[in-house]
Amino acid sequence: GLNHVIRGNYRWRGSPSPCTAGSWADADDLAFTVYPLTVSTIPPTLSPVPSSFPTRTPSSQPITASVAQMAVFLGGSPMCSSYGISCDSGTLLLARGNVNGGPEQNRPNTRDGGNCDGSSGNYQSDESLERLMVRSVDGGVMMEGSTVEIVATVWAWSDGSEDYLDLYYSNSGDLSNPNWVYIETNQPSGGNEQTIVVQFDLPPGLNHVIRGNYRWRGSPSPCTAGSWADADDLAFTVYPLTVSTIPPTLSPVPSSFPTRTPSSQPITASVAQMAVFLGGSPMCSSYGISCDSGTLLLARGNVNGGPEQNRPNTRDGGNCDGSSGNYQSDESLERLMVRSVDGGVMMEGSTVEIVATVWAWSDGSEDYLDLYYSNSGDLSNPNWVYIETNQPSGGNEQTIVVQFDLPPGLNHVIR
Repeated sequence: GLNHVIRGNYRWRGSPSPCTAGSWADADDLAFTVYPLTVSTIPPTLSPVPSSFPTRTPSSQPITASVAQMAVFLGGSPMCSSYGISCDSGTLLLARGNVNGGPEQNRPNTRDGGNCDGSSGNYQSDESLERLMVRSVDGGVMMEGSTVEIVATVWAWSDGSEDYLDLYYSNSGDLSNPNWVYIETNQPSGGNEQTIVVQFDLPPGLNHVIRGNYRWRGSPSPCTAGSWADADDLAFTVYPLTVSTIPPTLSPVPSSFPTRTPSSQPITASVAQMAVFLGGSPMCSSYGISCDSGTLLLARGNVNGGPEQNRPNTRDGGNCDGSSGNYQSDESLERLMVRSVDGGVMMEGSTVEIVATVWAWSDGSEDYLDLYYSNSGDLSNPNWVYIETNQPSGGNEQTIVVQFDLPPGLNHVIR
């Protein structure tokens, strides 16, 4: 399986459980995607994005698949929640509304829920926006202020002379309420499947959305809502100009652990994924060599000196967090990270380390961390499978590391 969830349930006394719900308990989840044993990123009915375009300015450097992000459907549209050199909707936007020969899956594929899609005509005869991709021009990781290309694949009616693609962006930070800013309008160069490429300088902000509004005749708009119109969004994350992945109050994950078996190869930052809050907990929706919650799990519930942001940070919405005591005195699960042991991309069946940072009360002798995983594929309804229970080796901030063989599945959650 490709979708996995790991849960950490940190508790004072008691017995192993995915959800102790005690006064000093803290249960948090981390969802992540792994690389399939076999994968095809270009569907048979969709031509690959060409490497050069005679009438426009394309990327001069090739896209490297290891850091090219494939979007998953999250929050209303395809989304890449980890930064990389590109973000590609793949097959998620094929067809339009309820058009004959479709329909478009997860329609309408808009962040704000607006239905701008008409259902007239026939698929691969009349208009449809088939694919959106954003990629860096210089071949590096997309960052605030860098120049990117928007690559749109459309199906043009007749000779395409009456079809138009309006492009908009939003960097408001609120992915569910985009503030659309017009980029430009282009026409396809002919009929049937066509590719339109536009260069664009990324404005400040880490969370971005691009909208393509593909229409027959009419005027530029984020939402034409005509009988042959198709509006779709692609959300993606870019690398900040300045970033600290280790908060000042949280020690870095050590590179070696004397009493356990750590990774023998270093983690390469270019494919190490930083999670964002999506679907109830921190999540990395693109595969890489690691997935790290960073600062997203700091504190516990409504504890004094907290609270934990986005609490309770569980995929199923269950509140397992107590609010007794004080932050950085009493128990809290601070951080979850999963990383490959061999330094390669995490894949189905590969061995990974779960690295949990906790705050232990007193000397830690009465605290326990229960670890669970789910690879059911339904990230909102995990099927928890027990891994093991460990205790911190002392008080205050402690790190617990456990090795674990990834079961089948691409999307995983740990608790």
